[in-house]
Parts: sequence; C-alpha cells; structure tokens
Amino acid sequence: MSETQQISRLESVKAQLIDHFDAEQYSAISSVTGFEAVINASEYVVQQCLRKTEQLFELLDRQLLEKSYQPGELRTLFCEQIEQVEDEVTLARELRIFRRLQMIRIIWRDIARLAPLNETLEDLSELADVCVDEAVKKLFGWAVAKSGMPGDAGGKAQELVVIGMGKLGARELNLSSDIDLIFLYPE
Repeated sequence: MSETQQISRLESVKAQLIDHFDAEQYSAISSVTGFEAVINASEYVVQQCLRKTEQLFELLDRQLLEKSYQPGELRTLFCEQIEQVEDEVTLARELRIFRRLQMIRIIWRDIARLAPLNETLEDLSELADVCVDEAVKKLFGWAVAKSGMPGDAGGKAQELVVIGMGKLGARELNLSSDIDLIFLYPE
C-alpha cells in the first residue's frame, strides 16, 4: 500500500470512528498510545471497536490496552468471567467475549509496540491455554455430573487430558495460528 493509500485509509477509518462515537468517546480512544498505527494496520480491531463498543471502553476504563499481564493474571480474569456460567451456550458466548477483548488488547499492544514479540507470542499462547483449559474443566464437570466419571477397565477414574500441539505446545502462537489439540484419557 502506498503512503497516499495509507493516509487515505487512515482518514477514512477516522471518519468512520468519528461518526460512530461521540466527541468524548473518540477523544478517549484517539489518545491511547498507538491509535493511528493500530487503526491503520488492523481491520479486525477497527471492526471490533465499531461492533462491540462496550468492550473497547472496558479496555480503556480498565487501562488494559497498555497493560502487560503478570503470570496467572489472564487465567484469573477468565475464571472470574465464567464463574457463574451454568450451560454450554453461555460458556461459548463468554469465551467469545473474552477472546475478542483479549485479542484487541494483544493486537493493540503489538502494533503500538507496547509489547515485545516474545510477550505477544506468550500472550496469544496463554490466551489459548486458559480458554481451552478452563472451558474443558467446565464441560468435563458438567459431563461427569450428567453421565458419571469415565473410568478404565478396572473402574479407576480417568480425567480427560488435553495436549496442545505445534505452535501452541511450543508457546509460539501468532495472530494467524490455529491450535492443534489432542483429547485423550490416560488409558
């Protein structure tokens, strides 16, 4: 994309955002570090900001766009979000909301150069790990409550094991990575 095209796109996106938000909201968004770089580089972030305005302002209000998480913090946030969830439909919705919020945060921090590459890769890998692990815990618990605990031939209880392969297993997920999982029982 030429410099002229980039400037034109940036002005077009700014106009979209100005039309969508009131002056105070737009001012809050545009003052965040890396604003122009992010809206110029990420159609995903722009679309999520327009579609899910409340999530963008949650990130702004909690100052999460510029925040680096400590180990375990992402898991704590997700566990708090799904603590009261009691069915698969709600769990799926909460997973999407959490993933979307965190992806905006990770992408923003990456493009705005607020996070080094290794932190971005770790954040993406941790996001996948946390979402899979905590969702499986919920789903497995519901399955056990409904159908009983799975067991081996001798009747010994068998916990479900989930193994992340490829880039997830190596903690090298990037923005375009999918995740490869193996679900198994010990026996």
